[in-house]
Amino acid sequence: LIFHQVRKLLLKLDSRKQSIKFWRPQFLVLMHSPASRVNTLDFVNNLKKGGLFIIGDVVLGGDAGYMPSQLWSLVQERQHRWQQFLDETRFKAFVETIVAPTIRLGASNLMLAAGLGGMKANTVVMGFLHEESPQDEDLRTRANSIYRCSGRTRESSAAAIEFQDSPLPEHEMDDGIRSPQEYVGLMRDIAQAGRNLLILRNFGILDKEMITNASETSRCRIDVWHVPWGTMNSLTLQLQLAHMLSKAAFWKHHTYI
Repeated sequence: LIFHQVRKLLLKLDSRKQSIKFWRPQFLVLMHSPASRVNTLDFVNNLKKGGLFIIGDVVLGGDAGYMPSQLWSLVQERQHRWQQFLDETRFKAFVETIVAPTIRLGASNLMLAAGLGGMKANTVVMGFLHEESPQDEDLRTRANSIYRCSGRTRESSAAAIEFQDSPLPEHEMDDGIRSPQEYVGLMRDIAQAGRNLLILRNFGILDKEMITNASETSRCRIDVWHVPWGTMNSLTLQLQLAHMLSKAAFWKHHTYI
């Protein structure tokens, strides 16, 4: 019955008839492993405000023109681990795992294929190039901080750290983008696809407990900086994202714009 209702409502969604009044960001987060990006996922989970949240995972391979059996096994294993991670963290997200010879090509395929019917991602989230990942001990501390401030009781940080133990080939242990040319090329692909782009940096050091303690005297401030070369559309998006973030439970109680 639920499947029938969901299918019926999805068929009613028509991207050609969507009004700007009802526009909201639908996020596609390009990520290889949650082990060093727990803060990023938690931030996007707060930011989505009822919108679509897709985690795009690109597995490098398939450059021979076909999928070998061990690659199928790897994809299935990663999908299983991703689902375990979402169950533990309770992030309201979907995971799309795709195989491609390069991260850039895989990301382009995700932008085209991720979603269903009228529910497609319109905003791509990616990390900064060559950003250092926190150590495991610091990761566990940061992750536990997130879950305590969110009122969660599970030791969910272990799910992210154990994700590193998945059977990944040696060349896949980083986010896959090695050169500035490929990174800028991916940004160009996102712009040409008509998607918004968010680049998140230094979220590995985001400490919600520090924000909580600081807000005991006065609420922390969220600054929105409009860059000189930005357009009015980019400013509107910045203000809308900041407003949506301020409506999330944690940020509403401890911060202001």
